[in-house]
Amino acid sequence: MTVIGAADDHRHGGRLPTAEPRRRLRQRIARRVTVVATASVALVTAVVVPLAVRTGVEAVEATARFSVAQFVRDLEMSSTSPSRTSAVMDRWLELNPDLRRVRLVGPDAGMLGERRRQGGTAPGADEPIVVALQSGWIGLPWNPAYRTYGVVPPDARAAGSVVIAEFLPETLIRRTVGGVALLVLLLTGIVWGARIMARSLADGIVADVDLVRQGVGRIREGQLDVRIELDSRDEIQELAEAVNAMAETLSDTIDRLRAANQ
Repeated sequence: MTVIGAADDHRHGGRLPTAEPRRRLRQRIARRVTVVATASVALVTAVVVPLAVRTGVEAVEATARFSVAQFVRDLEMSSTSPSRTSAVMDRWLELNPDLRRVRLVGPDAGMLGERRRQGGTAPGADEPIVVALQSGWIGLPWNPAYRTYGVVPPDARAAGSVVIAEFLPETLIRRTVGGVALLVLLLTGIVWGARIMARSLADGIVADVDLVRQGVGRIREGQLDVRIELDSRDEIQELAEAVNAMAETLSDTIDRLRAANQ
């Protein structure tokens, strides 16, 4: 009995005369695996990126509201003199890198103080106080700012005053861009890894198919003692076992026919 195994694929001539079908089969398998990997990566990107942006936006809003609340508490403990108010505003502008502008408006809608970070004019500089007392995002999509406000409690020295602050999420933008770039690099590496794995998988499948084809060809030539030996544990191995069973059945049938003729 002749056994055809994985080692025989290289000892008996290496590539078989079916190079073009082998190439097409390898490309088809690799292409399908790559498509599945790319689709998975695209799905992950479509889910992760909006979630990360939403989480960052919510973090900016929460930080802005917390900062304004802290600013209001500082004003509760300070006097309403212009020098003291200016000192508090300067300190908060220094402590909050994303704070672009802060305004303090008195109960009579008069401007008590304003500080603006250098480097540009914040959106909404000329809006009336009534419009400014609305928390939300303002500005252009590529240059957004989050504006919120806080009211000094009635029992404080600066009672009735309103703090209006505008935050530019520069830190969020830098982190988001860096995170997206890192995610793109990571997913690109995953896709290239999937391509390499797809080629390796395709080579293994094509080699097993070649062994089955080689065994069927020898059986067709009358070598009924040929047996295909595979350990792939998949449908190709089941096909090889079926071919071996067919060859064994044919051999037994021919032996019985010869005995009957004699």
